[in-house]
Amino acid sequence: MKRNQRIGWAMLSPAILMFLVLGIFPLVYSLWLSFHNMNLLDPSRPVSAVGFHNYAELLFGRPLTGITFLRSLGITFRIGAGSLFLELLLGLTLAIIVSRTRASILLRAMRSSLMLPMLIAPAVVGMMFRFLFEPSYGFINYLLSFVGVEAIYWISDPKVVLNAATLVSVWEWLPFSFLVLLAGLNSIPQEQFEAAAVDGAGFFQQLWYIMLPWLSRLIGVLVLIRGVELIRNFDVIYTLTYGGPGIASSTLAFNAYKTGFKYFEMGQAAAYAFLIVILINILVTAFLRYLVPAREER
Repeated sequence: MKRNQRIGWAMLSPAILMFLVLGIFPLVYSLWLSFHNMNLLDPSRPVSAVGFHNYAELLFGRPLTGITFLRSLGITFRIGAGSLFLELLLGLTLAIIVSRTRASILLRAMRSSLMLPMLIAPAVVGMMFRFLFEPSYGFINYLLSFVGVEAIYWISDPKVVLNAATLVSVWEWLPFSFLVLLAGLNSIPQEQFEAAAVDGAGFFQQLWYIMLPWLSRLIGVLVLIRGVELIRNFDVIYTLTYGGPGIASSTLAFNAYKTGFKYFEMGQAAAYAFLIVILINILVTAFLRYLVPAREER
């Protein structure tokens, strides 16, 4: 090995050591822990190997949180699907309006104001909406009372709480979808719209045959990024509903936290975390196949 290479490896070694200590070791230890039984509240109980018992208990048994992984996945999917649909629909609508607006002052104002929700910490967003959704003195029910709508128990009614969590997620992340889709629309060559207008294509024809095909991969990237984020959604659920009422809004990340830091079953919590990792890897692999298709054989 040449002297320059030795110097390079010597300078990289602290970063590599830090990565091994803070990245690889916790990952390997958590994987080992997911196949063992460990409870921090009972240190006298020996750590014993249980094989796939933790995974089977989470998927098909009776977990300590009172909700199986699959049911919690259904709750997470309902919040995620609703959030993604509304974010893409509203984000694309706003992006089209702004991209066709000539007033630069209005454009700058919309961009600045729509960025504000992204600048607030998710935990703060959850606490803020917890007060806004309060049935007695909350501002949202106060506004609805002017149109004759009775008080809605947003976060204490199991039939409504998922809708409330979805609205909070949309409010927080709509700016992200808007800005990405606006950048995609601005990248479309104007010649395509001009040629379509000459051929007599209206707005909806341009939307279907020009905008959506051009934005298809960008929308795929958005769905991938937001999908992973929604699976990992914890902050808002923790401060907004704490998984309630009961277990009505217990998402995957919240249940993993609850298993480890309320019941202190670290083996089962590690198994929960790895099930989430497997789910995220499946999602990422599926979308990467769509976003980066294999080259056709010549």
